[in-house]
Amino acid sequence: MIRDITSLNNKNFHINLFQSNDLTLKNLNILAPGDSANTDGIHIGDSARIHITDIVIATSDDCISIGPGTRNVNVTRVVCGPGHGISVGSLGMYKGEAKVNGVFVRNSTFINTQNGNPPLVKLSNIKINKIRGMSLSQLAVVIGCSRGAPCENVKIGNINLKYNGTKDRLSPHVLT
Repeated sequence: MIRDITSLNNKNFHINLFQSNDLTLKNLNILAPGDSANTDGIHIGDSARIHITDIVIATSDDCISIGPGTRNVNVTRVVCGPGHGISVGSLGMYKGEAKVNGVFVRNSTFINTQNGNPPLVKLSNIKINKIRGMSLSQLAVVIGCSRGAPCENVKIGNINLKYNGTKDRLSPHVLT
């Protein structure tokens, strides 16, 4: 277990989990200035059974990025933003990358987050539930699925986001 730590103004990933299994991150504060680039809060790659709970992430990049080969990630009571939210991204760059499976996000708050680009690999068993916060983007939730490997078993429910941008209004649909 990693707990009760503050990571402040890191120049790259604040926490980088690679080939980690059965790990809990709890009660962390991960902070970087709003103009800092490439400062992901938590990056997870080729790992399984990761529990992220009671964490504040304000890095202006990905709060949590989930990379190839990652399975069974549970995110609970995370405050995320500003930044890019939770990204299953930077995937599909290389042929034969391992898939991501079993991502669960619950009871979390997103503040002034923006949507990223769709991944280039298959997404499956994703559940997004009990999310509240503010969005700078007009699209409330974006699940970008690859045409070559369509998403499977994606469940979204109980989303309450308020639009905080400068365009007309928040769009209530999901783009797949």
